[in-house]
Amino acid sequence: MSGTPPPPLRADVKIRKNHSQGETTYILKEPDSGSYYRFDAAQYLMLTLFDGRKDHDALVSAFDAASDEYAYDLEALASLIDSAREFKLLQRSKKEENIALLEKMKADRKGRMLQAQGSLMLMRFHLVDPNAAFEKIVGHLRWVWTPMTVKASLLLMGVAILVGISQASRFSEDFQEVFRFQAEGGWNFLKIWLVALTAIAFHETAHGLTCKNYGGDVDDMGFLLLAFQPCLYCNVNDAWMFENNRHKIYVAMAGIWIELVLAACAVFVWLVTDINNPVGRTAFMLVTISTAASLFMNLNPLLKYDGYYILSDWLQVPNLRQNAIDWFSHWLKTRLFRIQDETPLRPTRRERRIYLIYGSLTVTYLTILMSGLGFMLYDMVANSVGMAGIVLFLWLVAKLTKMLTGSWSKTLKELGMNALFKTTRRRLATAGGLAVFGVLLFAWSPQISIATKGKVDAQFLTMYAREGGFVTQVNYDAGRRLTVAPGQPLVTLRAPGLDLERARLLSRRQNQDLNRNRALTTGDRKLLQRMDIEARLVDEQMRALADRARYLTIAAPAGDWLVEGPPPVNLEGRYFGAGTTLLKLMPARQRHINVVLSQADLALVAEGNTALIQLRGDAPAILVGKVWRVTPVTRMDGNNRLFQVRIHLHIPDTMPSPPPDTEGEVKIYGEKVPLWLHILRPIRQGLRADLWI
Repeated sequence: MSGTPPPPLRADVKIRKNHSQGETTYILKEPDSGSYYRFDAAQYLMLTLFDGRKDHDALVSAFDAASDEYAYDLEALASLIDSAREFKLLQRSKKEENIALLEKMKADRKGRMLQAQGSLMLMRFHLVDPNAAFEKIVGHLRWVWTPMTVKASLLLMGVAILVGISQASRFSEDFQEVFRFQAEGGWNFLKIWLVALTAIAFHETAHGLTCKNYGGDVDDMGFLLLAFQPCLYCNVNDAWMFENNRHKIYVAMAGIWIELVLAACAVFVWLVTDINNPVGRTAFMLVTISTAASLFMNLNPLLKYDGYYILSDWLQVPNLRQNAIDWFSHWLKTRLFRIQDETPLRPTRRERRIYLIYGSLTVTYLTILMSGLGFMLYDMVANSVGMAGIVLFLWLVAKLTKMLTGSWSKTLKELGMNALFKTTRRRLATAGGLAVFGVLLFAWSPQISIATKGKVDAQFLTMYAREGGFVTQVNYDAGRRLTVAPGQPLVTLRAPGLDLERARLLSRRQNQDLNRNRALTTGDRKLLQRMDIEARLVDEQMRALADRARYLTIAAPAGDWLVEGPPPVNLEGRYFGAGTTLLKLMPARQRHINVVLSQADLALVAEGNTALIQLRGDAPAILVGKVWRVTPVTRMDGNNRLFQVRIHLHIPDTMPSPPPDTEGEVKIYGEKVPLWLHILRPIRQGLRADLWI
């Protein structure tokens, strides 16, 4: 006997047999989590032999007796048992059932709170379990999936297309009228968005009802944020368990089909109405949105929407997209660039053709799409949103690029190194060319100027309440100027708690004096010694109390300061806790402007460099400044470290001190640097390379 007999499969596990490309697999659905697991024929046969009585040796023997095609060993059996336990497919003990029930109750409570699931770019929010409702609805709608209905809908769409073609001129005029976002404003955009959301609701409901019609369960429906765009979803993963491959295709096609049917019906409504009528306008929006979304997005097999799943199920090639991209990448490396690369998978001859065609089309399509969108959106984001938008935009581009390229950055680096340094002749040619290029670029070193923006700031001095209390005296005027000399009380506090503590200690001291006199009278030495000890303790507490009382007076610092805070009348009588801020003091004349430079630009600047500053405002002024201090900013921008440069301002006596947070344009005259830096810097700025290099 070896190994504890594994329990049998749970009775509530759903099992479906699947045939694809001559291979038989079994899909098991764990009911608690709704997760799906695929097993091959040998693994499933072994799972069916689990009865809770056979140990490992007996199971292997039973398997060998039941199968002439496959063989099983103890190691493979142990791995299968571990997987089945991990997937929660085996019967559980009563204790395990209770634990699972508690976990399910916790999950249900979390579900009521709309817990978001997914990644940042795809967040799902469960709203409802529509399975029971779909069960009732499908019973009355069986006719929808009959051949007669399909033929009638095809005829309807065909007639609608002919009507649309015959009314092409009117369609063009109405399109320009309805989708004039600038002229119509946000209300028109909201109406279009609501129509689109309604079409998506029908789309997802069609997926769910079709899945239910062919025997699947639909237990999850809600809304999601797809790249921060709200829309709806319906989980039809049960279609994976369908034995009939056509039913999977029908489920994937149902959303597109219902949108096209709705669009066809809306064509006839638009035909007999005018877009100035709310009904006609809504119908026209439904025609354009549903048709465009269905034909150019959902039906496009190169994007991972319904068209992709239809193609994948039709070809009976699971995980088509990722496998095709991996295989196409491997083909490029080995055939085009002659690079040794490990084969990512071992497809059949038919799959190789499919992967090569689909992979090349997908990579080409996504590259063109990303490049076009990138060039179109970059200037808009850079000019309207600023640095935060640029960083987010580049992050999205990097994510999509990584999805397309995978390990290609490393491959291109290896290709470049081989092209330049693989042979001695190549190394010599490369070295000679670099030497000539370096001489040209490093021969001239003019002074460089760095244009940036900044904000006026001052060295604030914060005054804290070291002991909690009520403000009794404030020595600055309504103009926020100090009215006392340095070292004199600026703010005085009174702490009732300290007063009570002092009174308590004085009362305790009086009691000690009485006890001491009684001890002297009676000659009680022990009492006398104890009173001496307590007296010393009270003295220490009184000294500590006096030290704390000194903190109630905050002295004015040396220098010419202005108070950055409320008027004195608003401060008197207020309570401040220990450690809280009482006042902030700002120098009356000293100002500096803070600018942030990248590490590359910082190398061009040194302390003492001259700067010109043009402040914004009603009366713009140009000031001269000197680079005063360089300190690291407490953040990283990608791989780039940012530095804060403080420029000390020379403020003329005839000019008032600019208030903090005043913005201005700053031009720093930096060091003399080689010409190549003058050439590189505008290129880097134009590409915003300082954000990601």
